[in-house]
Amino acid sequence: QAAPKVAGAPMACVGAGTGLGECFSTASAEGSPYETFASEGGHSDWAPRTALEVELLGFLKDRFGQKHRVSVERVISGPGLATMYDFFSARFPDKVVAEVHAAVGAAGELKGKVIAQHSAPGAAPFCELCRLTMETFATAFGAEAASAALKWVPLGGLYIAGGMTPKNLRLLEGADSLFMRAFGDKGRLSPLLKRVPVYAVLAEDIGQRGAHLVAFRMLLTMQEEQEEVLRAPDAKEAQASLPPLAEFNAIKHSLSWRGSYPRKLVISPNEIITKDPSGNITNRWSKDEFTAAAAIEEENEDAARFVIKLLSGGLLCGMGSTDLTFSALDKEQRSVILKTLESLAVA
Repeated sequence: QAAPKVAGAPMACVGAGTGLGECFSTASAEGSPYETFASEGGHSDWAPRTALEVELLGFLKDRFGQKHRVSVERVISGPGLATMYDFFSARFPDKVVAEVHAAVGAAGELKGKVIAQHSAPGAAPFCELCRLTMETFATAFGAEAASAALKWVPLGGLYIAGGMTPKNLRLLEGADSLFMRAFGDKGRLSPLLKRVPVYAVLAEDIGQRGAHLVAFRMLLTMQEEQEEVLRAPDAKEAQASLPPLAEFNAIKHSLSWRGSYPRKLVISPNEIITKDPSGNITNRWSKDEFTAAAAIEEENEDAARFVIKLLSGGLLCGMGSTDLTFSALDKEQRSVILKTLESLAVA
């Protein structure tokens, strides 16, 4: 639904797949990233809209052992399609297409996919019960999306996501689609919903993308906290009070997204320190955390990699990895580094 986005207004997301997920996001300050809050909106009550859906509600309550209500994700989800098809095939046995019915029964967790395939005009064979199932799904999805919009008023955008959205766009797109007709059918508040921008999310991996973003932000926070500790006066005094045993220029190899970068490796009688090219400490470990060091032999004869093994990883090294990989300038320097580390282990 095309509507102007309001800068700084809340945003919301409703996604149907193996279940029904709902969340909303708010801006904490102008220009800052939105903060997202989870919800359990998929477990709110499903409300039937027709006499036939009232019968469906009774069927769902019996199937799931509920006396008074069922969760909305019992309808708006992949498993929900299979459950609704069971109801419609029992309610209208004369409309069952034997070939489709057998395919649905044999599809296991992919029953929803089979139902959707045989619901479209031109499907071979076409199944009216599958069409009825998908239309009930689309109507319920639109109504629930509107309920979420009424709660959060996402004038910054309502995003319809999940694996079922890109696969069923024909039921969602357009002002006259079943989804949008149900979305706009909210009585006195229908005019408000016309102000909500509605988007279909075609990417199916936004959950993984979101987890990656959260992890990255956590890493940045950890880096900032560690840098504050290392800038503290007592850390500087500790650094000054421990004369280095040896310093080496090396290359640190990190996670794939961060790559490799120069580090100064400082080995003192009491600890191992890494510094960036400007001389700022990036990590430090006491000698008690050091367990071993070894060369890494490679086909490239000029390579001079080695690994330092620790009991605990640094906050800024490979998300806390305990095996730190470096490259020396050459094999001769690598030999000196390893002998120096051996002396640290003996000390």
